[in-house]
Amino acid sequence: MEQQLESTLQYYPTPPQYAKACVAELYCLAARLGNVIDVGCGKCEFADQWEIMTGTRIWKLDMVKRFEEEDPLFIQGDWFDFKPDCKYDVIMMNPPYAKAIDFIEKGKKMLADDGVIGVFLSQAYLSGVERFDRLWLPWKPAVVQIFNRRIYHNGGCDRHGRIFAVWLKESSKTTRLQFVNVEL
Repeated sequence: MEQQLESTLQYYPTPPQYAKACVAELYCLAARLGNVIDVGCGKCEFADQWEIMTGTRIWKLDMVKRFEEEDPLFIQGDWFDFKPDCKYDVIMMNPPYAKAIDFIEKGKKMLADDGVIGVFLSQAYLSGVERFDRLWLPWKPAVVQIFNRRIYHNGGCDRHGRIFAVWLKESSKTTRLQFVNVEL
């Protein structure tokens, strides 16, 4: 059953070099570092980089546990059913791309007043009418990082490169475009 579930969740690990650049941007923009969560944490690539950078452990949520260690901050469950007792200062995620907009919209509702959310996405998310109307137009990101390399996994290469978009709780007036050179 778990294997069947995992095959439907589009899990693609975030390479550590990408996770490090993403987390560094979130850290710079975060007003507070109190309640932090890695949604769809996979093998905790973002959470691990956050811990290295800040020295603090964070909450992790995913439908499938993909790591061996016991972790009291890991929550196994569905993001859409998740009802925490707090708002988050920082939310980071590499969501299933087919549901990314829904993940982001739920994340916005879960942010503290001066919170930030960072999302690792395919560059394909920069185009398309529905994506523009639902994602980019109503809630402009503060930063969009564009990575210089495609990600290789399962013996192949992604058709599109990757971006990391960071939104503040309130829509930004301008978006800073940042090109990130990732050395593999």
